[in-house]
Amino acid sequence: MITLGEKIRVHELAREMGITSKRVMEVLEVLGQPVKSHSSTLADEVAQGVRDKLRSTRAAQFKHEVHIAVLCVKHDGIANAEANARSFGL
Repeated sequence: MITLGEKIRVHELAREMGITSKRVMEVLEVLGQPVKSHSSTLADEVAQGVRDKLRSTRAAQFKHEVHIAVLCVKHDGIANAEANARSFGL
């Protein structure tokens, strides 16, 4: 793990998070910290902000997916729920 005050490159953070460098750069843009390339370095505080944003986004996406799956089961029963969930991209 990175120690306080160290820097990490965009592509290293992307690998750590299991996503593309492009996605990290998009998150940085949203956070108001745009970078020029995948080899740009980030202060630890900025990298932690990216980690936090991605975790909260993933948690919200997971909650949404569970909600849709529950609705599919309630509406169509277990037999058709899997097919309906696939139609939502789950």
